[in-house]
Amino acid sequence: MPLSSSSTGFRSASGISTWVGTPIIPRRYMEEARTQYWRQVASVDDPDRIDYILAEAQVRYHQRILYPDLLRVQVRTSAVGRTSFELEYRVMAGDGGLLASGRTTMVLYDYEKGRSRRIPPELRAAFEGFEGRELPRRRGSDG
Repeated sequence: MPLSSSSTGFRSASGISTWVGTPIIPRRYMEEARTQYWRQVASVDDPDRIDYILAEAQVRYHQRILYPDLLRVQVRTSAVGRTSFELEYRVMAGDGGLLASGRTTMVLYDYEKGRSRRIPPELRAAFEGFEGRELPRRRGSDG
C-alpha cells in the first residue's frame, strides 16, 4: 500500500482498520506505516533486509480508538543523525480527528557485527528527497 503525501509533510498509509481501542493498536499501525515508509525511502521490500532497530518509542493517546473506524497512519522523518533517525507518526480517525501521535528513534544496525552503523550520505539524501526538505541533525547521543 503506497504512502500518500499531505500538506503537513506526513505520509499516509490509508485503509488500516482497527479491532478494538486497546493501547497496542496505534503502535502496531505505526510499525506497519514505518515498514511501508522504509520500502519507499530505502527501496527495501524484503523484511530480512531491514537494517535498522527500534531504539526508543513514544506514543501519546489523544482520543479513544473505536471499532470499526477506518484509520489513517501518517509518518515522516523529523531528523537524521550519524547512526540514527527519528520518525514522527499521527494516527487519524476516518473523520480526520487525531487519535494518537508518536515518535520513534531508529538505529541503523549491522547484524553481522552486532553494532550500529553510520547512515550513508545516500540514505540521508533519500530521506531528504522523499520528504522534499533538508532534515535537521538528530539531537542526542549519536550526533
